Parts: sequence; structure tokens; C-alpha cells
Amino acid sequence: MNIRYRRYYQLKGDYMRIGHNITSLNSLNRLNKNNKSITSSLERLSSGLRINIAADDAAGLAISEKMRAQIRGLAQAERNTQDGISLIQTAEGGLGTIQDPNLLRLRELTIQASNDTLTNFDRTLIQKEVEQIKLGINDIANNTQFNGIHLLNNDLEVNTNVTPVQGNISTNWTANIPARDLSKTSDGGYVGIRIPGNNPFKLDSMGNLVWSQAIPNMDVYSIKESSDGGYILLGNDFSAGVLSDQRINIIKWDGNLNEQWRAGVSGVYSIMGNEVIETGDGSFIVAGTGSGIQVWDGLVAKFNSSGVQQSTSIVGSSQSNPVGYGSEEFNSIIETADGGYLAIGSSSLQLNGSYTDKTSWAVKYDSNLNPLWDTRVGAAGDDEGYRAIATSDGGAIIVGSYNDSTKTSGLIYKLDSSGNVLWEKNISNQTSNSSQLTSITEMKDGNYIVGGIVDNNYRLSIFDPQGNELANVNLNGGGSTDRLNNIISNADGSYTFSTTTGITNFNVSYGSNPSTTYEYKTLNLQVGANAGNNFAVKLTDARTTALGIADIDLSTRQGAELAISKIDKAINTVSSRRSMYGAYQNALEHIHNNLSNYEVNLTAAESRIRDVDMAKEMMKLTQYNVLSQASQAMLAQANQQPQGVLQLLK
Repeated sequence: MNIRYRRYYQLKGDYMRIGHNITSLNSLNRLNKNNKSITSSLERLSSGLRINIAADDAAGLAISEKMRAQIRGLAQAERNTQDGISLIQTAEGGLGTIQDPNLLRLRELTIQASNDTLTNFDRTLIQKEVEQIKLGINDIANNTQFNGIHLLNNDLEVNTNVTPVQGNISTNWTANIPARDLSKTSDGGYVGIRIPGNNPFKLDSMGNLVWSQAIPNMDVYSIKESSDGGYILLGNDFSAGVLSDQRINIIKWDGNLNEQWRAGVSGVYSIMGNEVIETGDGSFIVAGTGSGIQVWDGLVAKFNSSGVQQSTSIVGSSQSNPVGYGSEEFNSIIETADGGYLAIGSSSLQLNGSYTDKTSWAVKYDSNLNPLWDTRVGAAGDDEGYRAIATSDGGAIIVGSYNDSTKTSGLIYKLDSSGNVLWEKNISNQTSNSSQLTSITEMKDGNYIVGGIVDNNYRLSIFDPQGNELANVNLNGGGSTDRLNNIISNADGSYTFSTTTGITNFNVSYGSNPSTTYEYKTLNLQVGANAGNNFAVKLTDARTTALGIADIDLSTRQGAELAISKIDKAINTVSSRRSMYGAYQNALEHIHNNLSNYEVNLTAAESRIRDVDMAKEMMKLTQYNVLSQASQAMLAQANQQPQGVLQLLK
């Protein structure tokens, strides 16, 4: 073959085609891939992450994000656990302060008061310190908070569907003395007002009459023993005019029934006084009815220990704007934990010349008798408030009657310290009969025993602090004109009630309802990264009522002896709850340690998936740089190859 044809065939070979520069394209493709690898490697090295976008590792990204969610959840759970530990330490610290010095000092005083080298007057002075210690305990319990959460004043949470059980009473003694008012004395006896006649009298601890005293021209409605061993009385001088500033009289007796002073309510027409009490500062407070601009309004007056009138308050619809024409009256008054007072009665707001129905009425005063707020509870008919008892949370429980225009039922309701109604319950009765709850006292177990007339029978009902009726007892006697006026809780665990037919001392017992469960409020701490990882912390109640020491009375030796076991039980209760909080704290610290380990290990696992191995990536970068440089060189060679074809064309 001659040389011309051999060259032709060589030119027809693939390596000499130039329609597409395949060699250069291959080199360029390799160069682009190497440059992309360099870019990815630089991104990983600069971010520290192996996976920067989902395309880097789709499966790895999904696993990593799930792990990251767990890691952040674990970190928050650790903080939750630390907050829980702080909460528990706050609660335990409050309990520790209640225990020492308060409970220990109470026990010391109780041992002292049990010694017969002291007189009852000495014990009365000791009791004053006891009352201050109890106020201090309640103050700690009511103000121990963490982030606004009350830790030591939580009421028991009880099933709301509670069916009352039948209670039983056993009578210890009776006194055939119809009584309007009855109150306890420091020697274990009682003073009251006999009806008819409205004469003061005294009974010993077994119901025997000690003395009875008539007061000329006076109807007495209230009597209490004073802190100095004497008596304070409240009555109406029926020799005075109906609208007189001397009609209501407050009388002070010494222990021998000698009158020390007498004072009338001045500065206002005083119509009727219903109750007088001695306050913690030695003053006396009178509650009743006075004449306002138009007719009757609620009257409260304060006297010092010498009978000097210090302040007076008239409140009611006559003081409203526009002026009303209603009728207001206070039946009773109590001192509240903050040093103020709560007056209980009824109010009808009469506007534009039209009467409205009466409502159960509660008015809160400060220590100077400035009205702070008032609350009215009622229905379509005339309602009434009779008695109240202060609760350790600063509120009060009030009893009375409730008329819905078809029937009148017994009424009981709870107010908080601002006058808001927390719960309200009615004791229904037959339409043909009128029912009312007229007395209340606290029981040893922290519940409340309430007395009144229901369906023409005397009735005792037991309520828990949430307003559930736990038990009731129907007693013989009672009618539309009868009334159960007072219930007194005695130091020996018995109770005494006075009625318009006599006085009875009794013990009460009742079984628990099997469907009723009591638990304190529970806080659930989220101590894990997933749903259900909770730790339950039960709060408690360290107020004196819950500890069973609210009623301890060291003014007698017998009362002091009974108080020792109560205080011992309270100390054991507080110790038990402190131990419970200590166990909570230890458990949470273990949980926190486990969470820390869990977070460390999970973070390491996530890092292996998500984070870049710097040394390995640097090795790859070096490799990609070398390959990129080689690709650039080969691209240059590939671009030189077509130059050979140009030589053939010359």
C-alpha cells in the first residue's frame, strides 16, 4: 500500500476526529468533579459538619435531627430537674423553719403550762405566745412559694361526688337551759345567754349552773370571757329610745361579776347589737345594726380595753349611691389572720323605692374598721348569713340560709382573702319546711362541724375544707321557731352545742366514705426528653389546721396536757414530710446525673453521624487538590492534541 492511502486510513481513525474534542471533554468533566469535591471538602472543614445539606447524607440527616431533638430535650429536662430540686429545697426549708423553732418552742411551752406551779393567769399569758407562734406557722405555710406556686398550704383534693355517711353522737351531759349565745371559758366551762329573759349565766365543764345574773333594763345578746379572767357583754338598753346612741351597751365585768365600765355606741343611732368579741390586741368589737341615712345599716364599733370608743363603721344600702332604702344587719363578727375583721349578716339593696331580696352578706374590714370589700351570696328569696369561721389561708367559711323562692335551704360557702366565693353548697330541704345553718366550728381532723335546723330537726353536718358533706346526724327536736345557736370544740375532743331548747355536750363519730379519696396536690416534673418521663412531687399542708394544732389551748393544765400529744404528732408529721422531700431530692439528683450521662453519650453518637473527621477530610482535600491539578494538566494536554491535525493540513 502506498504511503498516500496509509495516511488516509490514519486520518479516518478515531484519535484524529475533531468534530467533538472527546479527550478534552473527559478531562474537563474530571476537573469539574474534582473541583466539586474540593468545594464540598472545604465546606465540611469550614463548618465542622459532615452533613451540611440533606444531599450530603439523606439517611444520616434524618437520624441526626432525631438525635438532636433528643439532645435538646435532655438538656431542658436537666434544667427542669434542677428547678424541681430547688422547689423541693424551698419546701423542705419552710418545713424546717416550722419545725425549729416554732413547733419545738410550742412543745416547750406546753410542758411549761402542764406544771401546776403556774396559775391559769400565767397560762393565759403563755397562750398569747402560743397564738403568735401559730400565726407564725401559718405565715410560713402561706408564704412559702416557688415561682408563685404555694408549697405548704395545699388543701386535700377530694372526690367531688361524695355521698354523706350517717354519723353518730353519744351524749355526755345535757343542761336544760335554752341559750341564745354560748362560748368557752378558760377553766373548761361555758358562759351564755339564757332565753327567755336574756340573762347571762355560767356553767362548769359538766354543765352545772355556776351563776346566773340579770341586768336591769337590759336584754343581753352576747357574752365572752375576756383575757383578764373577766367578761365582756353586749346588750340593748330597752329604757333608751329606739333611735338612741346609747341603746347598744357594751359592759365589762371582772371575774367576780363586778361592773368595771359600760359604754354606748356614740356618734350613730344604735339600734341593736348582736355580738361582741375580744381581739388579739385586747380591744373589743361590736357588730349589729345602726341607723343610716334612711333605715338600718350594718354597724361595727371598736372599743379599747378601757371602754373608749375608737372607731365606728356604718355600711349598707343607705350609704350607696344612689341612696338605697334597704335593711342591713350584722349577726356576728370574727377576727381574721391579718388583724382585720369579717362581719356576717344580711343585706337588701333597695333602690328606686323598690325592695330587693336579702342576701347573705360578708364585709371585710381592716384593723381600723375601714371597709375593704363586701360579698353577697343569695338567690331569689331572702337569704341570711349567721356565723363564720376564719380559715388558715386568710379566707372564711360562712353558714346561713338560702331561699330560691320555692324553699329555704341551709347555706355554706367559702370566701378567699379577697372575698371571692371559692365554693358554695346548699343543704336542701322539703319545700314545706324552712332550713338554716346557724353555727360552725373546726374539728380536730381539720374538717368542720356545722349545725342548724333541716326539715324541722336539729342537724349536724360535717364538711371537709372543699365543701363536701362527709357525714350528717339528725337529732330529735327542732322546729320552725327553734335554732341551734352555737357549736363549741372542747379540748377533750368533745363538742357542745346550744339551742333554744337546751345545751348538749357530745362526742361525734363517723366512718369514711369508701369512694372518697384524699390526696394533696401533685406537681409533675418533666424529667425526660419524651412524653411520660414525669416525676410526681406531692405538695403538703403545713398550716396549723392540717397539723392538728390550730385549737391547742394552754390556758388550763388539762388543755396543756392534751396539747403535748398533738404537738408531738405535728412534729412527727413535719419530720415525715421533710424526709419525703429529702427522698424526692435524692431521686431527682440521680435522675439529673443519668440525664447528663445520657446527653453526653447521645451527643457523641450524633457527632459521629453529623460532624466531620477533620484529619480524614484534610487528607481528602489534599487528594482532591492533586487530582484537580492533574485534571487541569490533562485538560491542557487534551487541548493540545488537535494541533496535530493542523500539521496534516499544511
